[in-house]
Amino acid sequence: MNDPDFFDSPETFRPERYLDNPFGTKAGADLSEFRENFLFGGGRRICPGETMGSRTIALNVMNLLWGFNVVQPDKKLANMDLDRYAKVIFPLHFRFTITLLPFVL
Repeated sequence: MNDPDFFDSPETFRPERYLDNPFGTKAGADLSEFRENFLFGGGRRICPGETMGSRTIALNVMNLLWGFNVVQPDKKLANMDLDRYAKVIFPLHFRFTITLLPFVL
């Protein structure tokens, strides 16, 4: 995240750079080789299981959404406003109930 090819003055603390671009990169930067996160390392030490790990998490989330109802206490389907989450470091409190969907064989 300190590459001057991607960022204007990367050593300077400027969080407002993310208002113009979701990655905070400068205009016209080639993002074909850009990694948006480094949870699995980077460079020569990148985790060889990154793709499998990301896809496994995605499949598990899809299975949970497929097999369960996520409902608010007033019995409406959950509507999580993602704009509320972008302004804080951790998710806001959200009350919900998870119920198993009925299966028909």
